[in-house]
Amino acid sequence: MFRALAALLVLGFAHLAEHRMVHVPQSALKESDKKRSASAEKRRLGDDIARIVKDARQISIYHLTAFAVAPDEERPAGKKYFADYEVLEFNKVDEKKASKLKKILLDEKNYVKPSESNKCTFTATVGLEIVSKKGAVTALISYRCEKVLFIHNGQELYRDVKSLKQFDEIAHGLLKGQLG
Repeated sequence: MFRALAALLVLGFAHLAEHRMVHVPQSALKESDKKRSASAEKRRLGDDIARIVKDARQISIYHLTAFAVAPDEERPAGKKYFADYEVLEFNKVDEKKASKLKKILLDEKNYVKPSESNKCTFTATVGLEIVSKKGAVTALISYRCEKVLFIHNGQELYRDVKSLKQFDEIAHGLLKGQLG
């Protein structure tokens, strides 16, 4: 009887913690509860990013060096950086191309389900700065891994892409260098 009561208490606290009604340390939650909580957090981050992309008023595109520079590393004077990558080229995206970019970034059909994702060391060669009244999102694109890393308020969301072909057509119209 005592074990049954204890089990009900633990399940009740896990449910309350998930709905933010009571604070329960992560170490006290079961692995399945932790995964469910992380999944909900990822969905909220994805929703925030989608709102900003959808309402974007300005998008800038950056051609980047393939490897990030450590943030605390001394950077040579006169060079520009975006998200810890050296900028090789920069351009503002016009309204027509911004509309196409937003469609590509927001279309779930362009992304692979997490279970199908590839394991690859992420190196970005293109960056997007997406700004709306609701905030800003950085999107880093890795042609090598076919991934997009979205960064919003210090949180990261990796998405595996089926193909970068649509994006590539727009990027090549805005940047001159070899992107992938």
